[in-house]
Amino acid sequence: MVRRHQDTRDAATSPTASQNIGYSDHNQHAYWHFKDIDFTPDGTPLPAADPVDFVTQLKLMIAVLVR
Repeated sequence: MVRRHQDTRDAATSPTASQNIGYSDHNQHAYWHFKDIDFTPDGTPLPAADPVDFVTQLKLMIAVLVR
């Protein structure tokens, strides 16, 4: 039997990007697993980094655990 999951992908800029609601959250939040660091050897302008990433979410999760 193949089991299908209900997970969805959301973007780091979506309204659900920073939600951390536990097991009922069916968004994959793949961008929570890394932090992009912009780099260019010639100084070419790069797009702005995503507003939500590993670091922003880790800070929120630690704050909840400390309570």
